[in-house]
Amino acid sequence: MQFLGGCLMALGALMATLCGLCTAGFMFAAFKSSGGQPLGILTMVIGGVPTVAGVVLLIVGWGMIRDARAPLPAPKDLDETPP
Repeated sequence: MQFLGGCLMALGALMATLCGLCTAGFMFAAFKSSGGQPLGILTMVIGGVPTVAGVVLLIVGWGMIRDARAPLPAPKDLDETPP
């Protein structure tokens, strides 16, 4: 479970970072140019979905790793003799 969680975290971090930077660059270019508001909204819709999906994968992977590292129950006392 930890390996799968780590893979999901790596994939999510890459998706969120790369898609987020690309979306931010296009947003900056769209609003810098005159009349770029419709292009900026379209960029937020198209680029925002993979960015949010990457963040969701990152959170799910982190949760899988955290659950896999849950503390184990205390071992039974070995001094007891069986009935």
